[in-house]
Amino acid sequence: MTKNVYENLDLRIVAEVIHLLKRKIRKSSEENLDKFQIFEVENNKMIRRQEEPEEVEEHTLNDKFRKMNIWAVQGSDESQGRYWTIMFPEDY
Repeated sequence: MTKNVYENLDLRIVAEVIHLLKRKIRKSSEENLDKFQIFEVENNKMIRRQEEPEEVEEHTLNDKFRKMNIWAVQGSDESQGRYWTIMFPEDY
């Protein structure tokens, strides 16, 4: 995660993003997992979406939060393998 997310995003939201990413990875084949996941939060709803292939899931949160967008972008390198970076759009 970026420094901005670490310092400013509620840990309950971070935990939910990680949970939904792990669940999506477990359920998906390589070609059905977009390396760019979008999470939209508003009140007690979180929507996870991806563009390729197009997919949208809505989840209910236990608490209400202000409206925000969060991105998760998959990267890879030789030493760490695959990893996800959680960021706000303005961090890109």
